[in-house]
Amino acid sequence: MKTTHFLHGSFKGIMLAGALILIFALVPKQSHATSYDYAQEAVDFLTSHNIMEGNSRGDFMLDKHVTREEFAAFIVRSLNLSTTNTGKTFSDVPQSRWSYDEVSAAAAAGIIKGYNNGTFDPDGEISRQDMALMIDRMLRYKKVPEKTGTVNFTDKDQILKSDEYDQAISNVVGWGIIQGDPAGTFRPTDHAIRAEAAKVIYLAYQVIDRATSENQQKQTKIIKTVYNITLNDALTKQMAAIPRTDLYTKYIARDAFDIDDKGRWIITYDTKNKGLYPVRNGPGSNYPIIGYLKHDDQVYYGGQTVTDANGLRWYKITGWMIPLQSDVLKYLDPNHFSADYNEYYQFIKLSQSASINADEVNQKILAGKGILAGKAQSFIDAGKQYNINELYLISHALLETGNGTSDLSKGVHLKIQDNGTVTIAETGKPYDVTVYNMYGYGAKDSDPLLGGATFAYEHGWTTPEKAIIGGAQLIAQNYINKGQDTLYKMRWNPDSPGTHQYATDIGWAVKQVNNLKKLYDMLDFYTLVFDVPVYK
Repeated sequence: MKTTHFLHGSFKGIMLAGALILIFALVPKQSHATSYDYAQEAVDFLTSHNIMEGNSRGDFMLDKHVTREEFAAFIVRSLNLSTTNTGKTFSDVPQSRWSYDEVSAAAAAGIIKGYNNGTFDPDGEISRQDMALMIDRMLRYKKVPEKTGTVNFTDKDQILKSDEYDQAISNVVGWGIIQGDPAGTFRPTDHAIRAEAAKVIYLAYQVIDRATSENQQKQTKIIKTVYNITLNDALTKQMAAIPRTDLYTKYIARDAFDIDDKGRWIITYDTKNKGLYPVRNGPGSNYPIIGYLKHDDQVYYGGQTVTDANGLRWYKITGWMIPLQSDVLKYLDPNHFSADYNEYYQFIKLSQSASINADEVNQKILAGKGILAGKAQSFIDAGKQYNINELYLISHALLETGNGTSDLSKGVHLKIQDNGTVTIAETGKPYDVTVYNMYGYGAKDSDPLLGGATFAYEHGWTTPEKAIIGGAQLIAQNYINKGQDTLYKMRWNPDSPGTHQYATDIGWAVKQVNNLKKLYDMLDFYTLVFDVPVYK
């Protein structure tokens, strides 16, 4: 198990999808012995995205100052700026230097300008005012509207006197990026440390969504995907896969089943020679057939027994049966579903981002949801990293965690034995690690808490954020990232009907949509992309 230590190490840099605004979150000046807990969440986020890494001991050297070339490199990687053929160089950044490409790219984008003598001073430690200046240039590079703020720092007279610095500081104050430390100072000439840089980069990732979402509207797009199979041929293949349904009120006669020594009702009808046993929607052979059962199927008593005119007892049952072909067709045929109804959400393209606003989701969906409260950005990050709809992840997590209240989601304290065995620590006793599980992975019926906690430990889910993002990878890899990226495709697999399907229940896809639809209905800002199949 990898452990994060807040003492020594190195930054790897930033590679985030899309645009990013870096935020210079000011914190009180730290002594060498001071805890860097304020950067804990930021470091967890960066390491979970492979943005920041430490040495072989997992140490990060968070109290070390950041150099000008390091910070320039972070910006270039965060903005995904091209590092080829930039044409911008400095006399003290030769082509042989590790930072040459990134420093040149930052200069070409106008993020850095160097000095009048043509140098950049790459090894120089970056001051807080210069970091703020570079942030302002990033905002302008990404065409973020300017916001004028009132600069009230008690040490504002120490800020370098120039119109560009005045305008830059005012802009980042206006955006709420700079708030000052508890003493009301900015400390403009102090050098920034890596802990601050981690915090800056993490908060920046959150702000970009807020800034861009101000211009968003609810957007809906419908695309059609044509498959090289007819609907009738797809139906034939689905029937051969023996689908199931729990539709209708169901009755069977006493000659269909036996009750075993465990009290289970097991179909013993000789379906091999006589065919499937017909299930009817009333207590008698004169009622219509609504489905079938096969040998060894288990059913459950539904609370009613009726004797027909011929003296044959009929039992109301619950459980799964093989549906009629006509019922399968109702769920298989996309034309049966109108965009005006909730069921249409089975066609949401789950590999497409919902482009949600983190603040809005935190306020309208995740507020009061236990451990999940305030975690919208983690779901957004997980969606971006693994190409999965973030609202789908949220819906999944809310269901599995009981709205953020389950023991697995809130954190389980574990003891790790010398032989590697994992046990749950006794309440109030010392423990080795706390793990989190947001999607229920590994929570076996025999011992869901230990099973889910062990799974989380084995996957390194030692923070809620790591559990959200790590679990998303597993959700995406089996279906969504294999092209079955709608609920409809998961159930019916139109590329290869009857194979690699998530469920046998013909109603599975439409049963999943209501919670997801409710989440969309709660929001003002999102993007909806529907992918509706078309059979030839």
